[in-house]
Amino acid sequence: MITEEIIRLLGQKDYVPSNVPELLRLLRWPPQKQQELQAALRELELKGQVARIKGNRYIQPREADLIPGRIRMNRQGKGFLQPDDPGLKEIAVPESATGTALHEDRVLVRRDVRPKGLRSDSLAPGTGAVVRILERRRTQIVGTLQQSAKFLYVIPDDPRMPHDI
Repeated sequence: MITEEIIRLLGQKDYVPSNVPELLRLLRWPPQKQQELQAALRELELKGQVARIKGNRYIQPREADLIPGRIRMNRQGKGFLQPDDPGLKEIAVPESATGTALHEDRVLVRRDVRPKGLRSDSLAPGTGAVVRILERRRTQIVGTLQQSAKFLYVIPDDPRMPHDI
């Protein structure tokens, strides 16, 4: 299976983050398999099994402290990531770090790294920031349409959606 071959390659100790042409070469596949590889990478990225980083290079999410999961928002806009991996604890995402994520979206969160040598209470354990939205839970939003001087916006009815759209 193509996806298993990709995951095995990305899991090797000497693997260096690579883009699609480099992955084709590393997998020893002919250039005409590029679209097939791209489709497999997209599928793996949606599942949270691979992560795309700068330069469209692919890695295993854990290598960059990226954790896929479902985010749940409270009324104040703070998020809580429920990681796909049941062995990981919940990660708090402050309102300023949720980006455009909405309640119940599947997202990729980068865990905050605690600076060495600082007091232990300087950064709450288990915090992070949304890096990418993998899958939107909602395709429709119910709310009240408002008009300002230059644009229209919606105030969502769901209190867990703290931002106007």
